[in-house]
Amino acid sequence: MGNVLGQNLFRSGAQTVTTVRKLRTRRQIYHAAGKLLQDIPYDKLRATQIAEEALISRSGFYLYFSDKDAMVSSYYDFLIRKVTAIYDAHRKDAADVDQALIEVIAFLQDEELFAALLGDHSTPVIREKTRENIRMVAMAEIVDYYKLLGFDLTNMRLDKTDLEYFQDIIVDSIISILMRWFTRRKAERPERVAGMIREFLIAFKAVSKQHFRESLS
Repeated sequence: MGNVLGQNLFRSGAQTVTTVRKLRTRRQIYHAAGKLLQDIPYDKLRATQIAEEALISRSGFYLYFSDKDAMVSSYYDFLIRKVTAIYDAHRKDAADVDQALIEVIAFLQDEELFAALLGDHSTPVIREKTRENIRMVAMAEIVDYYKLLGFDLTNMRLDKTDLEYFQDIIVDSIISILMRWFTRRKAERPERVAGMIREFLIAFKAVSKQHFRESLS
């Protein structure tokens, strides 16, 4: 009985170590790709270069990803899980959600690949895909945030065009703030960047409420 229990614990521990190692290697690959994309256009980036920068073998890269496009898709999944987990831990009130935004910005501070996928060395297709992933995550959280501020978008009679404009303005403004921050080599602290995004959302809420009141009158 004791031997079986010991063997199970050993297997569990070994699996945990393996999982941590795999996650760490994936992060190395993401970071390496982000660093390289500062100087190399995505279309010219090769798996061999990423592997060399990540200090792994070329075959090691292919153990994780079939190609660089698969790497980017995996990175999107990683970002969505991470950002969602941060917000899931901060849903008590508006101030708590504000703290979540600070933590998200702090997390993005070290994500070179995120900045690169939106940058000049990316491709139009990848930039749009990145933007749509930001839209998907951000809008779900912003709708909940606005509810905490007394502005329930679900009660607004938005047609498809209004909704698309509304989302485009919000998402593009957030991306513009982040890209300006990246361009400035992240000179501002995450708290300040989060504050700028929060102030924009609050100001846009006021403008939107007035617009919808006039539309419904």
